[in-house]
Amino acid sequence: MSEPKKSSNVIPIDPRGAVDPPKSITRRQLINRLNFINFQDQCITARFQHPSLPKTLAVQVKPQPCTNDVLECLWDGPESRLSHLIGSTLQDMGIQGVRDLITFVPELLDIGKFGLRVRLPESGSLACLREEPRYSCKGVQAQLIQHSAHFFGKLLNFNSSRIQVALKAIPPQTFGWIHKDNPVLVIFGREQDTLYTGECRVVGQRLLSGEGQFTLEPIEKDIRRFDTKEFRSERHRLVPTPRILFRHPFSNKLFQRDVIDLSGSGFSVTETISDSVLLPGLILPSVELHLANTFRIRCKAQVVYRIHSNEKKPGHTFRCGLALLDINIEDHTNLLALLSNIENHNCYICNHIDLDVLWDFFFESGFIYPQKYSFLQTNKEKIKETYDRLYNKSSTIARHFTYQEGTRILGHIAMVRFYTNAWLIQHHAGNAAASTRAGLEVLNRIGHFTYECHRFHSIHMKYLIGYYRQDNRFPNRVFGRITRNIDDIQGSSIDSFAYCHYKKEGANRLALPDWWTLEESAIDDLKALAFFYGCESGGLMIDALDLTPESMDLSELSGEYRKIGFRRERFVFSLKKGGSTQAIIVANIADIGLNLSELTSAVKIFLLGTKQISREIVYCALHHIAELYPIEDVPILIYPAESAKKLSFPIEKIYCLWIMNTAFSDHYFRHLNRMLRFIK
Repeated sequence: MSEPKKSSNVIPIDPRGAVDPPKSITRRQLINRLNFINFQDQCITARFQHPSLPKTLAVQVKPQPCTNDVLECLWDGPESRLSHLIGSTLQDMGIQGVRDLITFVPELLDIGKFGLRVRLPESGSLACLREEPRYSCKGVQAQLIQHSAHFFGKLLNFNSSRIQVALKAIPPQTFGWIHKDNPVLVIFGREQDTLYTGECRVVGQRLLSGEGQFTLEPIEKDIRRFDTKEFRSERHRLVPTPRILFRHPFSNKLFQRDVIDLSGSGFSVTETISDSVLLPGLILPSVELHLANTFRIRCKAQVVYRIHSNEKKPGHTFRCGLALLDINIEDHTNLLALLSNIENHNCYICNHIDLDVLWDFFFESGFIYPQKYSFLQTNKEKIKETYDRLYNKSSTIARHFTYQEGTRILGHIAMVRFYTNAWLIQHHAGNAAASTRAGLEVLNRIGHFTYECHRFHSIHMKYLIGYYRQDNRFPNRVFGRITRNIDDIQGSSIDSFAYCHYKKEGANRLALPDWWTLEESAIDDLKALAFFYGCESGGLMIDALDLTPESMDLSELSGEYRKIGFRRERFVFSLKKGGSTQAIIVANIADIGLNLSELTSAVKIFLLGTKQISREIVYCALHHIAELYPIEDVPILIYPAESAKKLSFPIEKIYCLWIMNTAFSDHYFRHLNRMLRFIK
């Protein structure tokens, strides 16, 4: 015999709790619904009246394809006995939907080992059981925690205001440990992924043999995913209205929502009470954003609030806010480019640029001045090739921002990911004669880009860094004042480097003196550098420039460069006397022209003191290191700048290295806004 499968989660076939009076449906409509259930390989409920006890037995059956008034159903269960149905009377059958229930009273024609056969009535009854649908779940693990008592089980069904879970009590646990008057913490997930965590009230419970079913009501109506900022994302209403598509992680059903407004860090959507599935705190692992069926991006998002959006019909329409948790950085850049151009039609992010126009701008604005051009002209063809790939090819390591009137560029700034978690701001220029705002506008745009992106792990933007000459007034006003306003060296720091060149020809080709060695840096050498820098400055440079033992491996970053045909290598050496570290020498090697001042393909020398070391000894070490570079004049940056002066290096200029922790973005915008107010 085949035993019907008992369901511990069957909603009784009782339309008395319906929100609207039941409606009659025809036999044809009933057959269509039954065939849909068969198509979905789902079950319906058959209820039998016990012959002697006031007890109803509810079992699950699988309807077979139906073409007339006779319906065949198979038991949904393993081989067993039907003894519990002997003498019972078929009372009715029901088709449970997410928010409605169809009931009908058939005539039993036959019942046997594999199932039953019934004659369908001429009509059935359709009742809407609740305003909010309830969706069943499969494969979602549940945890409930209260006062250190930890219960495990599964999620049965849910909607936006109610959650039902089935839990196991493992001795010595009992369900008496769960106090209904106190909130509980619930955690839902699939395998290793957490999908929802939140506090709930226990509003109902049903205790079965070895299992407890609890109905929970989420308490939190909004959550705070990130720190509150003074300057936040600009939200835009787009026409045509975008929409999102997502599979709900609890039910695996596909849903679609209209997007009310959109920014680079999130969006809000509407949903009605009749189709409400978004709970504050819920993580949606995969959301697809559609703009007019042409622009599609995928992201990971989290619901952060759910509020009433219709005052005339409170409780029937809701506005739900979602924050982006992760997104492909190229997709995100395309989204930000769209929103930026909506906000200011002169501002562009990573647009295709006529490079002849860009070079004309660099010369006209004075960014490439005669002395700089003298270094560039010998490699101008290679530099042109570098910029063609950098500006007009898809890339995960470079971004550029322009302020334009038509094709004419009035302001420009670029950034490149040159360290694991730090992006280098470079090539900032503005045509002051044509626009007094252009230079500041692109700085403002790069700030917005940073704010929108820095929270995403995939973009690796913990720090912004930039070099500027000590005697350059404009960056001193911008970056210097931002650092002073932050007034926290863990938020922003500035360190000075002496800049000069090492000429391969005429270099001292003598070997290092006795007791001196040049070797690959070890962990203890980096610790010595960190200790020295902590005493000298205490800023952000060691972490931002990947000079900690944990960040020495740049293979992931070098791989990103290789993907687009670029080179990014680094070698770190220690110059020692008698085993004592006197200097750390870092050879950064990149494509010619990646930075027009060649600061990305230069040697950095960190002098840990000046008593033991001399310029000649440093030159001996540089003789070996310079062979890594294809050029004759190798750029050198020496820290601290004062030590370079003491050792009489031929200093050409002083560069300031500005570093800002992107978590301090409010200070950046506050200062730029002050400057923009005074410029028409």
